Amino acid sequence: MSKRLVTAVVALALVGCAAVMPGVATAGPSQKISAGPGDRADEIAKEYGLPSFEKSKTGLSRSKIVRPDGPNPYLALLEDPSKADFAAWDIYLAQKAERRYPSAKTMARPNELQRQTRPPLVVDEEEPDGSRGSNDTYQTAQLVKRFGTGKRDRSTARILGQLDNEEVTFQAIRPTREDDGSIPKARNTRVGNNFDGITTSGTIGDGPHGSAASGSGDFDAYKVTGKAGKRLVAKVASDPSSDFDSVIALFDANGDIVDFNDDADETTFDSALSTSLPEDGTYYFFVAGFFSVPEDPFDSSSGFGAESEGDYGLELSVSDADVDTYAVDLEVGDVLGLSVAGSATFLGIQDSTGTLVHGSAQDASFMYPSESPLPGGGNAVNDHVVDAAGTHYISVSGDSGRYDVTAEVYRPGSEGEKVQTLYLDFDGARLNTNIFGGPGVRTLSPMRSFLGGWGLTNDDYEPLAREIIRSVTENVQRDLRRSGVDPDTRVRIRNSLDHRDTFGKQEHVSRIIIGGTIK
Repeated sequence: MSKRLVTAVVALALVGCAAVMPGVATAGPSQKISAGPGDRADEIAKEYGLPSFEKSKTGLSRSKIVRPDGPNPYLALLEDPSKADFAAWDIYLAQKAERRYPSAKTMARPNELQRQTRPPLVVDEEEPDGSRGSNDTYQTAQLVKRFGTGKRDRSTARILGQLDNEEVTFQAIRPTREDDGSIPKARNTRVGNNFDGITTSGTIGDGPHGSAASGSGDFDAYKVTGKAGKRLVAKVASDPSSDFDSVIALFDANGDIVDFNDDADETTFDSALSTSLPEDGTYYFFVAGFFSVPEDPFDSSSGFGAESEGDYGLELSVSDADVDTYAVDLEVGDVLGLSVAGSATFLGIQDSTGTLVHGSAQDASFMYPSESPLPGGGNAVNDHVVDAAGTHYISVSGDSGRYDVTAEVYRPGSEGEKVQTLYLDFDGARLNTNIFGGPGVRTLSPMRSFLGGWGLTNDDYEPLAREIIRSVTENVQRDLRRSGVDPDTRVRIRNSLDHRDTFGKQEHVSRIIIGGTIK
């Protein structure tokens, strides 16, 4: 194959990719990074996962389901994710999930499970209420018996438990004094040493770098200490009548960012952060206004423009976190779906070595096909296809209180009686993208229309298409065999060069359009 043809294959792979972006809440009042050409503002915004454009004022309104403009940033590989309005998309997708799973965020929600022919297993947490530590790791996980896809197993379970994070006593301390906007000048809160938690207040904009002074941006920094695995919780609150839009960041002693939050959720401009400390040591918590964060946390003048300013109250604590872990025995190819309601806000899935293979703190069930049986609509939703038989682990964490996990496991649909057909279409198509949350009917260009941009000619068209067919076939067959599925009897691959289009005319046909555009 020629060098330029290989390059085209790589380019085509990039055109056809879709990325699932992390759930970064970015709602807030109308603010905009004030940075001119050549400034580092856009790069910093990408590093922090923030938009570098004017944020929607309608972010807090949930009275009407309104689809945001542009492609869905959770499904599309965007050229510049910082230009996507994640705030508006978070609200839209949460509303869609609530409509599909109307009772899934409450504790009483067996509506989906009641449709099963066999009642679900009901699993009560064995760790006594008010205690923690007995099931916090995969080595001490509570075994869920008879859950799986075996003949004698139940494929659905309802896990009921309670999180008991360490109760924190807060000590009120006086506000910091300017200049306190860098690691060397941070206020020592004594959290992690003398105190478990503190409450205080502050003002963004009153320092030597606020809009009334140098204008580079005011920051308030707080010093805390903690051991690995400790839970750091920070909550910033402002007057509801204020336009102040806070952002918060946690740095380690080297100035590397550990965690960051713009808004606690889609209903508020205030920020909140709950994170597990990665290692023993000293950490620095920064409060700022959207969007002016330090480029250098050791230099309080390293902001790139004073933006949102105002008064705030702060709760900051470091304490022991309760993590409840459950062990389940699964087979290769099993599809595990999880959803949690109540106090829990995070669901993790770990493999047999205790390695986290998938974690979720959001509900992304909007991506499920309408016929998917997987649970959704909770505070957090997770799913995983098992690639190695053995014991896997479900971890639950979040705020203190009762939680309710729905766990369901299925065999792949390709193991049914019907053969699944994957139809590789190089001819383009008109497609109603509403079926997966898109903006409506769109025309997807055929692959041939991209050749010129790749430096190829029409003579290269068929060799390129044949190489794509070969590569797809090889990869699909390898992945199916790894999942315990026989590709020769369960999946067949067809293409528009050699076969007629049966998509929409026959059952169990999936169409893959090779070409198209996200614009």
